[in-house]
This record gives sequence, C-alpha cells and structure tokens, in this order.
Amino acid sequence: MAPALGRDFNAQEEHFRGPSAVLISDRFWRRRFAADPNTPGKQLRLGGDSVTITGVMPASFLFPDRDVDLWSPSPMDAPFAQRRELTWFRTIGRLKPGVTLAQARANMASVQANLGKQYPKTDAALTVDIQPLKEFTVGGVRRSLWVLFGSVSLLLLIACTNIAALLLSRATQRRHEIAVRFSLGATRGSVIAQLLTEVALLSIAGAALGLGVASGASSVFRALAKDLPRVEELGLDWRIVLYTLGCAITATFLCGLFRRSADREMPSMARCAAAAAATLAGATRCNSHSSACRWRWR
Repeated sequence: MAPALGRDFNAQEEHFRGPSAVLISDRFWRRRFAADPNTPGKQLRLGGDSVTITGVMPASFLFPDRDVDLWSPSPMDAPFAQRRELTWFRTIGRLKPGVTLAQARANMASVQANLGKQYPKTDAALTVDIQPLKEFTVGGVRRSLWVLFGSVSLLLLIACTNIAALLLSRATQRRHEIAVRFSLGATRGSVIAQLLTEVALLSIAGAALGLGVASGASSVFRALAKDLPRVEELGLDWRIVLYTLGCAITATFLCGLFRRSADREMPSMARCAAAAAATLAGATRCNSHSSACRWRWR
C-alpha cells in the first residue's frame, strides 16, 4: 500500500547502515503535526536518534494493529538478521497469479524441509504455514459477525411479515372500494399497480429510515466494540445501500403478492359490478314512509 502523503522507503533506507527513515500513521500525523502537508522530510526523535519522516500512511492502514503509529525498515543484511535462531519475523506476501493457496503451502513446506536438512540445528524443528491475511485479521470473529448478520436479517424478515399481515388486513377492508373501482372500468392490472405503488412507498420510506438509524448506530457500535478487528471501517457504503434497496424491493413484491392473493378471493368482475351497482342504488334511495318509497333524482 502506497503512502497517502510522501513516499515509501527507498533501496538505500532498506539496507544496514543506510539513512534512517520512518513512515507515520494518519492518526499520528494529525495529532502530532496537525495534518501539515509538509510533514514528509521533517525529523522525528526516536530513542535519542533523529529519523526522517518519508511519508504518511492512509487512515485505513492499521498494520499489524490499530495501536501502531510508526513503521521503519528492518534491513535483512543487518548482523542480527543473519542469526537463524531468531524466528520473530512476520512475513506478508502476495500469491503469484494462478497459484492456489494449497500449492503455495506445499511449496513452502518443501522449502522448509530442505532448510531443515541444510541447517538441522536451527531449522529441523520448524514448520511453516500460509494463512490468508483476512483470516488472520478477522478469523476469530467471523462466526460472530455471521450470527449478527443472520440475526439482523431475521429481524428484518419478522418486520416484513408483520407489515404484510397488516397490509393483508387492510386489503380485506378495502374490498368494497376495489369492487367499486372494477365497476367503474378499472382493470385488474391497474388495481394491482396501485397496491404495489402503495407498498413501494412504505418500503422506500422504511429503508430510508433504516439507513438513517444505521448511520447513527454505526458510530455507537464503533465506540462499544473497540476490540473488533477493522472496526474503524464500519459504516455505510454502496453495498449496504444496495442490500437495503434489495430488501425493500423484495418486501414490496412479497407484500404486494399477499395483497394480490387477497384480491383473488374477491367476487368475480360481474359480481363486483352488481355489488357496486346495488351500493350506488342504495346511496340514492331515501327513507321510505309507510309502504311507498320516494326517490331523489340527481
């Protein structure tokens, strides 16, 4: 990963007795240097020595953990690096394109076996393993995150089911209204489109409200779960927005189908028209006196 400001270490700085250099974190840059863009090239006192700041890393670079603010090169040609009994080095690399993780592990195991034969005193008992960086970083909490995701999705499903039940009940109460619409010439497609539009408005409004709540809740979650790996990256992005819109669209069609199934239980078109005609006739009829009825013409 390239620095956000300044440059990376050069070849001279990566050799023993080369120029001293250090990269600083975005947090340290803002706290110590007030986000001064001219920070690269300045001197920093470390352990009584002055080192040159070559660059500032991006805010998302939190390696090996979020508490590290300074990075300096460890020359491989230094005397201490030649001692084979020192095994505290942590190495990170990229797989060659086309090479699988299993192939890389087999290759490294073969290399380590040859080193064990070549240096039996120090390397015979050593083993090597390759682990994806993502697994190393969040592997311990992966199951917990999936459980949390499943719980939230289940809560969303319960909420959609409750809303669908409410809309189904409301559709039952609106049978008379829909029957009148059919009698006035409305097609089944136009009625279904109207019902879907009503549900879509509710779904979009709910999704917008949910995104607003999630935006505020993410800040609270970051404060409460400080030990969670990469918690600083927690927030809303385009994937969350697309997932929310997808849930809203799914809820729209599911609730619309519930209401459409309720509509199918209604009388046929002819019975709807007859019922509507009877209703309109009843609305124009006045109160009857004795055995005669008076009609009001409009």
